[in-house]
Amino acid sequence: MQVVSAVSTTSASTTNAHSSKATLSAPAPSITTKVANSKILIMASIYGAPSTDRLYLDFRREVSGGSNTDNISGGARGITTVDGNIRHHISPHFLDSPAQSAGTTITYKLLFSNHAGSVSVSVGESNLAENGITLFEIAG
Repeated sequence: MQVVSAVSTTSASTTNAHSSKATLSAPAPSITTKVANSKILIMASIYGAPSTDRLYLDFRREVSGGSNTDNISGGARGITTVDGNIRHHISPHFLDSPAQSAGTTITYKLLFSNHAGSVSVSVGESNLAENGITLFEIAG
């Protein structure tokens, strides 16, 4: 098993509805698989503000020399939903099965959106708090 982590104070906002999620550029950790067909446990620690709408979160997988996959959970609205008009500490996690050969570099990023697409939602706390994503490779 190996562990890779990245942190950032990057923040972003979007009015995108759940069918068209925005991507938070950082943190964006990359892991190079040591074992073929291993699983990747993704654990994040993010600050988010749903404004007056719901905030939906999911992950994006970018395979070096391969394809990119948005919304890797497959859920229409993602893996985590946050309601309310206050800032939340959110800890989304997901066990990914990218089905790649050993030596493949995979980068993960956070996707976010709102329910209706008419109000702004934001993630990150620029210069105030770190957002983090940790990746764990687990032999399949």
